[in-house]
Amino acid sequence: MLRARHLPLTLSGCYHSAVFLVPPWEEIYTSGFERRHGFAEAVSEYERLDTAYRSFGYDVIVLPRQSIQERAALVLSRLASKRS
Repeated sequence: MLRARHLPLTLSGCYHSAVFLVPPWEEIYTSGFERRHGFAEAVSEYERLDTAYRSFGYDVIVLPRQSIQERAALVLSRLASKRS
């Protein structure tokens, strides 16, 4: 849910226009000290963030289920293309 307190962040222009999101991946998902919620909550949070970023006008780039190296290459490639 968008709140009035968030609007200054969206209008300031101090953030990059692209946002990279990594959807929850059930096959590798684990809970622990840093991640205390379950997979269903992770999916819900992912969907909430995706909706919020899009409503703020960000270019949401969803990273595919690939190796870390492939994801990093995609991020670097997308960022480089934004500079040109």
